Amino acid sequence: RACFGNRRPSVRSRAPRPSSLS
Repeated sequence: RACFGNRRPSVRSRAPRPSSLS
């Protein structure tokens, strides 16, 4: 979860998600 959420900026680009949870 945190791996792709923290490394991939696309997650915030498509949807604003907190890296702490992702």
